[in-house]
Amino acid sequence: MALSSSLPYLPRLNENGFTLLELLIVVFILSALAFSTISLTNNADEQFRYEDTRTRLQNIRRAIVGSLEAALSGQKLMSGYIVDNGGLPANIKALVVAPAGFDAFGGKEPLFDKNPDAAGFDNGGGKTDLDEPNETLFKGHRGDYLTVPPGDGTYRDGWGNVHATAATDALNFGWAITASATSYTTTSIGSDGVAGGAAGFEKDMADTVGQEDWTQDVTGWQVKVTNSSGGTENNMRVSLLVYVNDAGTKRWKRLTTDRVSSLTDGSSFNFTFEGAAGELPGISPVIPIGQHLIIIDDDGGDHDPHTNDDKAFKDSSNLRVTQKVNFYPHATLPTVEVIIK
Repeated sequence: MALSSSLPYLPRLNENGFTLLELLIVVFILSALAFSTISLTNNADEQFRYEDTRTRLQNIRRAIVGSLEAALSGQKLMSGYIVDNGGLPANIKALVVAPAGFDAFGGKEPLFDKNPDAAGFDNGGGKTDLDEPNETLFKGHRGDYLTVPPGDGTYRDGWGNVHATAATDALNFGWAITASATSYTTTSIGSDGVAGGAAGFEKDMADTVGQEDWTQDVTGWQVKVTNSSGGTENNMRVSLLVYVNDAGTKRWKRLTTDRVSSLTDGSSFNFTFEGAAGELPGISPVIPIGQHLIIIDDDGGDHDPHTNDDKAFKDSSNLRVTQKVNFYPHATLPTVEVIIK
């Protein structure tokens, strides 16, 4: 009996391959996946640039006013452009390189000008250099308050915006700056490079350093002076010397309190910076944050402040009586007592 060699029936594949509809479905799926990948990549890139811009704005603010974080033993850090130079920067470039005519950072001997100008600044005559080591203040431009990425030496926003005017771009690196004598606003004009974007990544992003962020008003501030010299001291005032760095020649501003005619041994007196209500209404009582120098001065014979008979007071050891004082933003004015020995 013969055996059958027939095999089980198998259906034949479509010899014509995929149908057109099947191919279109495959192409659609692949295109959708590719588009999604590109869209996700673009969104991730825009988000990165947005976050980078925000970080750079924070860095600019920190470069101007310093950090408010506590340092060792809870003490606040004294850092930033304003602490070193006594004023707001003219532009972003000033945070990268020192402007022409600025003093470089280092130990500075304060100047006591007995007859400063109407605004309180030294005016070239009657100066006393306060050259004792305990009187030196470290001030001046440090050279770079911002760490600039490798490249052309600029510090742009995350979008790489460039100002249409080359001269302005060279000073502010594509940031829009709105500045006054009291405030400084830095603005990124967003992903579209046009001011006033409505929403999303096109929307402008800004940070403002307001007057309260970098100054203190010393109107009404008192400095307690205690006489422990063994004798009576006469005709005294207290002055505060503040450093200001700019392209001019005037560097030191002097603010002065009311006067005490006589201070007996063992007694104290609270000298007051009276501001506009005092004898020197032309001198602004608003000072920059940072470290400044208190000095007791001898008011001389005419009893008027800021005249040619003013001089630095000296104690029984023939030493000037001075004290460094730190001023912080958003803080109460310091409590100071100066002792005459």
